[in-house]
Amino acid sequence: MNCKKLNSCDQNRPIVPLLIMFSYVLVVFLIYLVYRLVVGFVLPILSASKKLREKMQDMNQQKPTGNTNGSDGPAKKPGFNSTTSPKPSSKDYIEFEEIN
Repeated sequence: MNCKKLNSCDQNRPIVPLLIMFSYVLVVFLIYLVYRLVVGFVLPILSASKKLREKMQDMNQQKPTGNTNGSDGPAKKPGFNSTTSPKPSSKDYIEFEEIN
C-alpha cells in the first residue's frame, strides 16, 4: 500500500475485526433463536400430536365393531330406557311469582 501518511492506512483496520465479531455474534444469536423455536414450539407440538394419534388409535381399537343386542340401532346401556322417562310430580316444583 502506498500511504503517504501512516495514520491514513490504519483508519479502516479497527473496523474489520468488529465486523467479523458482529457477524459471529449474529450467527450465534440466530442459532439460539432456531434452538428456542425447535425446543419450545416444534418438539411439544410433535409430542402432543403423537400422543393424540396414539389415543385415537386406542379408541378405534376399543370401539366395538357390531352391536350385541342384534338391532341395527345404537347400543343402549343397561338400565337406561329412553321411551319411559319418569314424569316429575307437582310436589317437585316450587311456585313463584315473577317480579317486574
